[in-house]
Order: sequence, then C-alpha cells, then structure tokens
Amino acid sequence: MQKIYLFSYDISSPKRARKALKLLKANAWKRQKSVFMCYLTAAELSLLCQQLLNVICPEEDKLFHTRLGAVPQCFESSPTHFMQVGHCLLVG
Repeated sequence: MQKIYLFSYDISSPKRARKALKLLKANAWKRQKSVFMCYLTAAELSLLCQQLLNVICPEEDKLFHTRLGAVPQCFESSPTHFMQVGHCLLVG
C-alpha cells in the first residue's frame, strides 16, 4: 500500500544536489526548490532512501523525509551513529 511522504534536502555540492534531484524527480513531484511529495510503498521508500544515502555526504548534507498524515517520527544520523527519534530520516 502506498503512503504519502514529504522529502527535503540541503546539499552543499551542486553535483550531489543534481543527483538527488534526479532521483526525487523520478519518484515524486516537486513542491518547492528542494521539497518533494511522493506516494511510495514501504519497499519503494526503502530503495529511494538507500539511493539518496548513496548520493549525499553525511558530514556536509542534510536529508529529511516524513510520512504525511501521521505523527512524525525521526532518525538522526551522523557519520559515527544513528539515533532513533521516530519515523523520518535526518542525515547530517
């Protein structure tokens, strides 16, 4: 079953930003400069997140996603650890 998600990023490198933009445009519709909405299954969400994590640099970039219509939960990540705070993904 597909659910709606909101993605946003702040990527310092233009090259990495273009790669993230290409991935998100293939899976979502653009709402603002670096904000996207998409309908994804759990498998599609997992694949997109993995692809985006392979593009960004956690030390320099930020990536966020949350499921809309639900209580937000978050993950925070740094190069040395993950800390579960809920259901969105925050890297950087």
